[in-house]
Amino acid sequence: MSHRSRPPAPLEHPVSRRIGPDPVGFRRIRVPRTGETLVTDDARAVGRRMYTAFNARDLTALGAILAEDFVSHPLGTTGVAPVSRAWSGLFAAYPEVRIAVEDMLVDGDKVAVRSVMHGAPGGAAPDTGPTMMEIFRVVGGRITELWGVSGLPRRGE
Repeated sequence: MSHRSRPPAPLEHPVSRRIGPDPVGFRRIRVPRTGETLVTDDARAVGRRMYTAFNARDLTALGAILAEDFVSHPLGTTGVAPVSRAWSGLFAAYPEVRIAVEDMLVDGDKVAVRSVMHGAPGGAAPDTGPTMMEIFRVVGGRITELWGVSGLPRRGE
């Protein structure tokens, strides 16, 4: 009886796997390498620290949370000081303001957050605040760049 060997199976990329059919064929998802799990956990932890610092009115924590050359796309600024001034302005205008994180999704070094700013005007209902959507990038344990939109009325509105 002859034993025939099978041809080798096609090689898969080491960080992806097939998860099932879609209309075109198979979709691939990224499976993080061992070190990437740490990046995801670090990114989530930095995000949590940022919102905790905001709610605690801890402006000094910004120096440990944001990179020195941090870029805020909504503010159109670079650096930590403009964020500190913006937070101080919010605290002065809305003494009861606090952020409640509703969802935090992490993909590698990027974090997407949906939150509600309680104690500020602009919410969909009288007793809720405006919704915010933010995406930020974490490098070396600090936030380096942030994009965002919110329902908070701008000055003069």
